[in-house]
Amino acid sequence: MKTINVLTEAFAIMYGGSERWLYSVSKRLMAKGFDLTVYTLDVKGCRNVSGNMKLVGLTPFPLYNFTSYVNRFFLVTLGFILNFKRLLECDYIFISQTFPLIFLPLLKLKRNLRAYAVFGNFYGISYSLEEKGLKGLVRALLEVFVCKVLGHFADKAFVVSAYIGRGLIGYGVPKEKVCVTYCGVNLEEILRISLDKIDEPSIIFVGRLVEQKRPWLLIDLVERLVSKGLKFKLFVIGDGYLKKRLIDDSKKRGLESYIAFLGRVSETEKFKLMKSSWTLVLPSGTEGLSITLIESMACCTPPVASKVGGVPELIDHEVNGFLFEANDFEAFCNYVERLLTNKSLVEVLGENGLKKVKNQFTWENVTERIIRVFHED
Repeated sequence: MKTINVLTEAFAIMYGGSERWLYSVSKRLMAKGFDLTVYTLDVKGCRNVSGNMKLVGLTPFPLYNFTSYVNRFFLVTLGFILNFKRLLECDYIFISQTFPLIFLPLLKLKRNLRAYAVFGNFYGISYSLEEKGLKGLVRALLEVFVCKVLGHFADKAFVVSAYIGRGLIGYGVPKEKVCVTYCGVNLEEILRISLDKIDEPSIIFVGRLVEQKRPWLLIDLVERLVSKGLKFKLFVIGDGYLKKRLIDDSKKRGLESYIAFLGRVSETEKFKLMKSSWTLVLPSGTEGLSITLIESMACCTPPVASKVGGVPELIDHEVNGFLFEANDFEAFCNYVERLLTNKSLVEVLGENGLKKVKNQFTWENVTERIIRVFHED
């Protein structure tokens, strides 16, 4: 039996694409007979998922602030030292997130160990500086450093979109080491839920309420649509440090009856809301490849999303959804209005989206691609 170790800062599906990718792929590799162990930090306020996998805490200390680079680097370094010998005891190792990847050269001291980096997003220097200032500069420099490490030591870099792959290649990672393995969805689970679109038009947003997602545009969108006399409801699923500000802003503008902030909900409840909504919106400033968009398309709910990162690899404009330039708020509003006033268009684009997901974006397809890489190496 082949053994796999997974080294990551957080093994929690609510954080983002690479975390969901790691969990879903790990779960399916186990089902195919691999012996898999996950080494991760205990992030305070975050429930690490296991799915019957062996979960090993890197340190006895919880990480209280996931946004603090100093805390993360210290705990990952300590955890790496404490678990170094055990981390080497495998045939393959997946390494995700910036700080674990820094230690890749030491892991490659074991000559026959196959090491695979996992990238769920790529920010780049310009976006990092624009959105995060000095902290963004540190993040950008870390990205450059990690890419140099990857170029020399990783056997492959699994990336969730071609956009991320191009970014890594631009930073010096050899093209032959970059392997695009898209995220997927559990299509059977979604198709088991039988729901039609509700009669009253509705919009859904699913994601963290953080700067990267630009959720303040949701309030602006609602205000614009209300001014045009449209009747609808916006459902906001997710939490984040901007949530209180968004709620206060919606009340100040008198829009609270149009918006429901639901926080975190179960997967089943999320899919029910997706299936019954007329459109999903994602006005992000950057995206690697949004699993939320894939889930929306699987639910026959056409998305309206900013044309950033790997999003255009998912959405075929005016075929299964709409794309708008990140700075074009007018186009964003117009596309949402088109869907809220034309249920037939919603149904046509929704069916096209489901077809694309069936053909390209299931976890079974992703896992088979990874196993082929194992055999090629």
